[in-house]
Amino acid sequence: MCCPLSSQTIDWLFAAALASMLLALAACGGDVAGTAATAASLQAQQAKQGAAQKAQMLDQLQKAQDAGTARAAAAAASATE
Repeated sequence: MCCPLSSQTIDWLFAAALASMLLALAACGGDVAGTAATAASLQAQQAKQGAAQKAQMLDQLQKAQDAGTARAAAAAASATE
């Protein structure tokens, strides 16, 4: 017949199992934190790219508007001649 486990042995096994579960959860937490940091970095990079694209589009729009104004002024000047 097998010897029964003492209460102290059971407590030690429970503590060891609990510690191993906590270590596993801590490892998952670190992985999640790393993933969140990577996602935040990518979002910041995308925001910078978006701001650069917006500035470029506004510049192109301003150039197109200026060209249209110049064409209208030239047309008005040639119509009065």
